[in-house]
Amino acid sequence: DAIISHVRHEGVAASFRLGKYMELSTAQAAVGSSLLDLAGLIQKLALVSPSMEFKHTDLKTGEALKQFPGVKDKFTIAQQSELPKLLGEALLVVCAHCRRLVRDKKKFEEAASKLSLQQAQSLKELTQKIGAKRSERLNVEETGPEELEGLKKPAGANDGLSPDWSLPSAGQLTIMTYKTGAVALRVVGGRQLLQLKLPTVAASKAGILKIKNLLLPCERELLKK
Repeated sequence: DAIISHVRHEGVAASFRLGKYMELSTAQAAVGSSLLDLAGLIQKLALVSPSMEFKHTDLKTGEALKQFPGVKDKFTIAQQSELPKLLGEALLVVCAHCRRLVRDKKKFEEAASKLSLQQAQSLKELTQKIGAKRSERLNVEETGPEELEGLKKPAGANDGLSPDWSLPSAGQLTIMTYKTGAVALRVVGGRQLLQLKLPTVAASKAGILKIKNLLLPCERELLKK
């Protein structure tokens, strides 16, 4: 869990220095200084989702608060009663502002203009790291069929799919690549279990093996559903 790992690394006192983000909404301007205070957590979240796109349920802090009850001491009594909800909402805003600064140069410049030169450079480095992680997932070059030796195409492939390949070692599961760029985990001859937005990464043998290693440990739980 990225949030628990963050608290362990940063320590209870420094783990949730949300500052103005306890009150900001997504529509408001990004606050560079507060984002820098959360740089460690932001980078951990970017490892989980390079696009920095999360649902509220993805950012649950309840378990972290149970393991590190001292975190609550940094917040008011009124905040403590709803702290998991408040932290989740604040982190959603943090992620939204990170996405905005990565894709919108003007918004980045506005945020950086309120910082010192050193802080502005640190914010630039932070957004570049997030952008680089996102690019690693989104800008993978397509690999031709000649590099897919050893993989076999499943029978009766849907015309809506780009070349789909099943791993002989995958057993009951097959990993499929859609023309939209999504990657799906499907029971052979059965239902789809999971779909990821990782454009073309599964088009290469190495990419498929990487996804297989990430997804197949969940096979038992997925097949129960």
